[in-house]
Amino acid sequence: MAENGKKLAFGISVYLIIKAALNIVLNFNFGNIMGLLSAGLIMVTFVKKIPIMRYVTAIYLYLLFIANIQNNIVNISSNWIYLIEGILDIIAGAMLIFQKDIKAYFEQ
Repeated sequence: MAENGKKLAFGISVYLIIKAALNIVLNFNFGNIMGLLSAGLIMVTFVKKIPIMRYVTAIYLYLLFIANIQNNIVNISSNWIYLIEGILDIIAGAMLIFQKDIKAYFEQ
């Protein structure tokens, strides 16, 4: 159970790094560079099993979704990839909070 949670948590952190790298390619700016650094730090905290980071990361993902959803819907023809990214953020955040194997991994 905990081993599966470890793989899922690692997968979410890899998703965050890929997402940040893609954002740098699509729109190079300082904020996206900070996003990549944050994703790397999240990966480290997941590997070190710092339990509070499950919640911090989920809240971070939800806030990103809320901050960007209106613009992504209004300009869906040019921002469809960001809308998909937002949906994946919601799924990842929910998994971090509710998925039993991820809970078991961090509570070990």
